[in-house]
Amino acid sequence: MLYVGLARSGMRGDGLHRRLKQFRRTGAGRADNHAGGVWVFQLADADELRVCWRVSADPSDEGVAAEEHALIEGFVRGIGGGKRPFANRRD
Repeated sequence: MLYVGLARSGMRGDGLHRRLKQFRRTGAGRADNHAGGVWVFQLADADELRVCWRVSADPSDEGVAAEEHALIEGFVRGIGGGKRPFANRRD
């Protein structure tokens, strides 16, 4: 599983599409606006990664950010063994 980060809807309602495009372009060396993409695309199996997403029950920026924080903290306390998800340096 790979966590690509928070995707707010934005003015055009294209948050997830825009976030994934930033991630992909950064990994391909064509942009520098998604720090995680730099790390993830160095993985040996990066070309086999799949995309899944979760829709927040509260679509406000505050609600999505709170849910993101809770998910990361749950990862850290659970399978993360006290560490944040790979390539996720902050939330």
